[in-house]
Amino acid sequence: LWRIEKQIRELAARRQAGGVPTELDIRGAYTGEITLAGTLNAPEVNFKVQGSNWQWHPQSAFPAIVKPLGLVKEEPQVISVERVLAQGSIEGGAIKLEPLRVELGETVLAVTGKLSAEQESASFAVENLSLDTVSNFVQLPVDIGGKIDVKGSLGGSLANLQVKGEIAFTDGAVNGRSLDENILGSFSYADSRLEFRTTSPESLQVYASVPYPTEPDGDSQLKVDVKLGTEAIAWVNLLTQGQVEWIDGEGEVTLNASGRLDLSEQMLLRDLAVRGKIALFDAKLKSAAFPEPLNVNGQIALNNQLLKVEQLEGKFADSKLSLTGVLPIFQPLSPSDPDSSNPLTVVIEQGQIGLEVLYQGEMDGQVVVKGAVLSPVIGGEVRLANGRVFVPKGKSRDAVASPTLADRWTGTVNRRDNAAVVPKLDNFRVVLEGLKVAQDPLYRFRFGGALTLNGPLDNLNKVQPEGKIQLERGQVTYAIGSEKLTTGTQLLTPDTEFVLNRRHRNEIVFKPKQGLLNPDLDIQMRTLVSELPRNKRERLESQANEIPDDPLNRVQRIDILLSIKGQVSQLLPSLGSQASQACQIRSDTSQPLPEKRGFSSEELQKLATCLQAAAFEGEASEDGSDFQLPTPSVVKLTSNPKRSESEIIRLLGERIFVLAETLQNSSEGQLLNSGVIQLFVPALAQSLLYDVENAVSNALGLADFRFFPIVEMTSKVGDQSFVKLSYDYNPDFNEFKVRYEVRF
Repeated sequence: LWRIEKQIRELAARRQAGGVPTELDIRGAYTGEITLAGTLNAPEVNFKVQGSNWQWHPQSAFPAIVKPLGLVKEEPQVISVERVLAQGSIEGGAIKLEPLRVELGETVLAVTGKLSAEQESASFAVENLSLDTVSNFVQLPVDIGGKIDVKGSLGGSLANLQVKGEIAFTDGAVNGRSLDENILGSFSYADSRLEFRTTSPESLQVYASVPYPTEPDGDSQLKVDVKLGTEAIAWVNLLTQGQVEWIDGEGEVTLNASGRLDLSEQMLLRDLAVRGKIALFDAKLKSAAFPEPLNVNGQIALNNQLLKVEQLEGKFADSKLSLTGVLPIFQPLSPSDPDSSNPLTVVIEQGQIGLEVLYQGEMDGQVVVKGAVLSPVIGGEVRLANGRVFVPKGKSRDAVASPTLADRWTGTVNRRDNAAVVPKLDNFRVVLEGLKVAQDPLYRFRFGGALTLNGPLDNLNKVQPEGKIQLERGQVTYAIGSEKLTTGTQLLTPDTEFVLNRRHRNEIVFKPKQGLLNPDLDIQMRTLVSELPRNKRERLESQANEIPDDPLNRVQRIDILLSIKGQVSQLLPSLGSQASQACQIRSDTSQPLPEKRGFSSEELQKLATCLQAAAFEGEASEDGSDFQLPTPSVVKLTSNPKRSESEIIRLLGERIFVLAETLQNSSEGQLLNSGVIQLFVPALAQSLLYDVENAVSNALGLADFRFFPIVEMTSKVGDQSFVKLSYDYNPDFNEFKVRYEVRF
């Protein structure tokens, strides 16, 4: 059954593609009058036939598989024929038409004159033939629209038909954009050869000579000459759907092709020879992928099936580009071909470059293009350094805008099926050095690394990456609530800032089988909070006007570690997949990875509510053990000194509120004599604290080192055993401690 359905689908696809009409299935009413005279040997016939609202079914119905209906019978496109008039006579074996006229909407086909086997003498005309009508029979290779007008004459005999006339293409449009000029030309057919040449505009000169039909011993030579001026080259805007736009400059394209046309094997071209050149002088091009124009000078020679670039130079922003080498048009070169050692090479000199919504910074490299123009294979290496990578911003549901370059690269924009040219990456290497990505005030990261990419470029989901990205520095700020706390000035915000743990090898590892959108994550981030014991918080509330005997210096610094280790597909769908309703971030978690959407602002707000709920429930329980954050197994929260996950969540949620309460309920003297700085400094300077502590720890070879709010050194004496030396330099305490710790 599967094989039968597959065959039905294939047959239906071919029928839906259209083609030359195979049926003369015309349905409709007509009226007519026919008179007969003369003799049986030499009859004389006069006729007049009229019809209206006819329907022409150029193809027969065919079976197809349509979900959810199953097997159905599809009716092809029906062409409406508004009016038919055939008036004339038959005498002496000749047909005289006065006229034959067919109207299909605005299209009119008319023939007037005398037709016979010995002598043809007639004129014909086609007016307002829309390419939409033509598309009912032939699948056009590009999105092209317009109207065709033809007028000409028939002469000669049936055995040696002679046709000549003029043709005009008017109101033309390519990919939805109008042509500035109409295209005019002339044609002729005699001695089994069709010739065509353009007469306007001057910038478009085309001549073609095509044999038809071809005979084994006859002249089967095909010849095509093309010359394009600057105005015609500017039509590249239309042919590329605005992806490449000609702005200014001069250019010329010449092309001469010859060969033998063999109609015995479906219009096979033999002995094809192509010569030509493309010359660009101070040409200025703009691409949708680049915000600034590209200036190009040079020549490209076309020799048979090879594009040969001796020297083509370009300039984009502050970067210079140069192209040299050879690239075949149709078939890749064999390794034994001498030109195979000189592939098309693009050298990018170091300079600043900007890519819309993607990247801005330094770029250099060397890109090698092999394969063929119709099947390019891209290799080489590109280096991006000291720049910034941009994350595309989401749009509102009602926003209507053109797709960004990032959308096109990641496959979120519909493409034409069976695209003619699909570039393929072959060990294409991207080196990243000192890059930044940020969305203030949410996150900032600095990273570097290298990736090797393989696979087709029609969709990034098909690209197979291999390599690592190393996160060097970074921080993430999470807003616990939307309201800011003020104490005279707007100083404190209820945010938690996680900074990258630089003692850990923070990596994003890409593997070919997992694809570009599902790498392995191994990331650790740290934050500092100060823990105020519950009994001391209660004491602050009851003794707001007294200086406590046990001041705030005894609060304890807690280092919190957020670890993410696993695949992206394990991380995202699990977020909010369990626990209470407040933490149901996504309604559908069945898919392994959302391909075309990220988390909306509403979903991120749900995450904020989830953490607030966690802090509240942890506060309500005696030890905070009743609530567990619904995080996936790839995400872990740990701390030093050790606290449970619910206690860590409570600390994250309450620390700013404890500080605000302390500031509001304490007098100036209490604040000066208390260790409130132990709560305040980590919130503002933890990144600097980590940098200093890491430097000292590495220099002394320690497992850990802290200097705030006390000096503490940790040495590793076994696999899971440590010795800790601490000194509290606060004048109120001035204590020195030695501790031994065993972890299991």
